[in-house]
Amino acid sequence: PESCSPSKRTALANAIVHRDWDIHAHISISMFDDKVEIVSVGGLPNGVDEDKYLDGQLSVLRNPILANVFHKLDLIEKFGTGIRRIKEAYHDSSTKPKFKIFENRLQLYFHV
Repeated sequence: PESCSPSKRTALANAIVHRDWDIHAHISISMFDDKVEIVSVGGLPNGVDEDKYLDGQLSVLRNPILANVFHKLDLIEKFGTGIRRIKEAYHDSSTKPKFKIFENRLQLYFHV
């Protein structure tokens, strides 16, 4: 996928819509020679474990009003489909996006 692919836009929209706004930190986007890294503030919401998150089985909206605005602006397609669509976009690619989950942040790496 190209550097400004829909999957990267989806990842950025997810970082904004799903972030924990109670944590006083910034979403970060870092561009390296070989990868793009998006870090979203806040870990997984209560009730969502790593396996369900990575399988795209369950999405808990932290910010439903913001998600609705993004949806109406066509910045996100549907609620709860972002991770699955990101992974599907790389199904036939030799490099896959990498997800790292921590207590207070989620990191996503795209190789370019």
